[in-house]
Amino acid sequence: MPSVYEYLTDQQKNNIMSIHVEIAPDYIKLILGLHSPEGETNYYINYEKFGSNTTNVKFDKEDLDPIQHNFVDVFLEDLEMLMVHRKTVLSFIGIDYFRATVDDRARICERLEMSLKLRSTAFPVEGAQFCGTTIAQAASFTRLLDRAKLLNVELMQIVDPENSERFLNEFKSAKAINNTSASETLRKVNRGIRNCIDLIRPNPHIEKCAITFEFFNGMLLCLNTHTELKNNESKHVEYYPHGVYTHIQRVVFPDTDYMDLCLHDIETILRNQSERIEELLILYQVDIKNDAVVITDDLSERIGKILEGRESTLKTKKFSMGSESQKRIMNILSAIDENSLTTIELLNFSKYFTEEFRFEVDQISQTKQWKSAEQLISKYLTIKTPIQEMNVLHFADLEILVEALSSEDVAYLKTNLLKSSSFQKFKISFLESTVDESLHTLIGQPYRIVSDSKKVWYFRIPNTDCYIHVVLNTHDVDNKNPKVIRFTRVAKEDTPFN
Repeated sequence: MPSVYEYLTDQQKNNIMSIHVEIAPDYIKLILGLHSPEGETNYYINYEKFGSNTTNVKFDKEDLDPIQHNFVDVFLEDLEMLMVHRKTVLSFIGIDYFRATVDDRARICERLEMSLKLRSTAFPVEGAQFCGTTIAQAASFTRLLDRAKLLNVELMQIVDPENSERFLNEFKSAKAINNTSASETLRKVNRGIRNCIDLIRPNPHIEKCAITFEFFNGMLLCLNTHTELKNNESKHVEYYPHGVYTHIQRVVFPDTDYMDLCLHDIETILRNQSERIEELLILYQVDIKNDAVVITDDLSERIGKILEGRESTLKTKKFSMGSESQKRIMNILSAIDENSLTTIELLNFSKYFTEEFRFEVDQISQTKQWKSAEQLISKYLTIKTPIQEMNVLHFADLEILVEALSSEDVAYLKTNLLKSSSFQKFKISFLESTVDESLHTLIGQPYRIVSDSKKVWYFRIPNTDCYIHVVLNTHDVDNKNPKVIRFTRVAKEDTPFN
């Protein structure tokens, strides 16, 4: 019975994009790379030898109950399920046998071959890497891969390199390239830039399109594109720069700029999209103190020009973007059809940005796209612009984190939301507060005082049977948690006045 495979949800299983295995004499590490609009997320599964016939398994950070079987067998049960039931194309599989014992290596290679033979079709993967195997073992696995999907095979630290010529001769449709790492790479020839994407067809019926740029500590990591179709198919492509070369899904494109290639693919993907997509997501995960500023300025401008160059304005229900610059967001937001846009979300642009950073929305809030949207979300990015200057009264739903809120701000919201026909729910978290007893003078005494820090009001909405329910909670533990105020439209029967 597979120990970890059953813990994966169907969504997780369908979104696996890479499998990496590291084998040692007393443990095996399985790394599953799952793609998402924000990039790749890794799940780590460790199979640790405990005695002669017991295995301790750790799934991500959770310790599972010990299993009364050899750790290699437990691992192989899970790996077989991953291999046999895979339907969509895997971007990469890598198996490192370098530290494995000879017996374990032979047993794993044999079981892998048996697992692939259980499939009704050849295993679909774009890139494969083997480290520490014999040529025969690598060849037996490679023969069972889908040749139509396979772009490259990399052999490293081969046990019997003198036999490598046999491997190369068997795969005559591939071209051998010697790397400085003393590995051999098999790469199919006659594949152009268009093979970076397999979604090129009229009206591709895109559900979601995401572009992620990662740049930390002065080191450029990669560009990602993630595209989901309405038929639940998806494609995730990573673009890595390497000198004058570009690596895409571990395929090398000499004398090619990675950004040019990525943007070419984005343009091709979106060119014929005529229907409204669910979400366009642009995420710059950067350290704002480094050279990424210049690069992301250029990238935003070029993405904006791609959208502006379409025959018709791109329609999207939701626009999400993480950047520390209003200018970059406006470059793209202004090129979106305002009549189709319902939700704008401002994302946290960096895992490492300082808490002192504050984000202005004074310019974005004046765009026609902002003014026509129905929902605004900014749960993790602190907005510095005062609430009365943010142009938010037209939104039906609002969930934001702001730097400060005052008694006057609360009164402003109460007065104007009572006049709004679209308002449904506002949740405003705030770090600093000047909300004090003057609020009672501005909006009236609370209907109920729950505690010193929590108060409740009800306000009748004119010419309706609805009320605005206001809950103010200024409780703050050690000044670490934001304070919160909620405005909610409720029916009369859900109030104390029915």
